[in-house]
Amino acid sequence: MNYLDKIDKIIIKVNSVSSEKANELIEIKKSSFTGTELLMSFTYELSLITKKDEELDELVGSDLTELISYCQKIGLSIKDVR
Repeated sequence: MNYLDKIDKIIIKVNSVSSEKANELIEIKKSSFTGTELLMSFTYELSLITKKDEELDELVGSDLTELISYCQKIGLSIKDVR
């Protein structure tokens, strides 16, 4: 999986519903120094966002599940809080 492309596509989808939440995700992407940090922080924050917003969960929930699966495959433990 090209996780950078996946993250960009998720941000675009989230932006169609909430520019504020999309900006939060963009800031996480900008402030991450490593791929591991990006995957862990982005995936966790997206999990929190989708837990609070049913519309966003329907929109990007399957993408979130894919990211979590990818993280687990490469040895990162990400908690899905949905």
